[in-house]
Amino acid sequence: MNLDTPFRFGSFNWRNALSLSDGTSTVPDTITVKIPNDATPDPADSILVVRTVAGTYESALQWDTGINLPLLFRSSWKVTPSVGITNVTSGAFAVRNERTDGQWVLQGKRAAFGVSAAPTFFAFFRALVRSRGSATASPRFSPMPSRRPRPSPRSMPGPSPGRGAASSSRAIRPRRWA
Repeated sequence: MNLDTPFRFGSFNWRNALSLSDGTSTVPDTITVKIPNDATPDPADSILVVRTVAGTYESALQWDTGINLPLLFRSSWKVTPSVGITNVTSGAFAVRNERTDGQWVLQGKRAAFGVSAAPTFFAFFRALVRSRGSATASPRFSPMPSRRPRPSPRSMPGPSPGRGAASSSRAIRPRRWA
């Protein structure tokens, strides 16, 4: 299920997108889990336990939002700065599956800054035309433009401050549903 909500406030454009997915699988799967080892004095010591489950499930919620700021250099460069909120790691913003014991696990968000430009430059290239007369007539330039190219690059990526991955990233894993 998807929900996109672009709102316009004056010259600001707020984009907001929500996506919810839910899936189950009846294919047996193995899951490796770390559990603390109480037999040793080291609290960081753990044991890897491999479990086999009859099926798996996963619910995921993705949320993206950001604001496009007012257009700059409207007559030539058409520059649009933007501020967005993105996930710290890849994958959905919130995940619920058997590895989280059915609880929703959220990952962090971070600010992302960007700029897009759609410049419009016009260039006139006058066609070289020979005058109608003798073959020895000198060439002249036509008053009419023959070409009007319009280069229009669309996007330039911006920096996004980095942060560490969420400690709950063990819950986020690509799935192939049967």
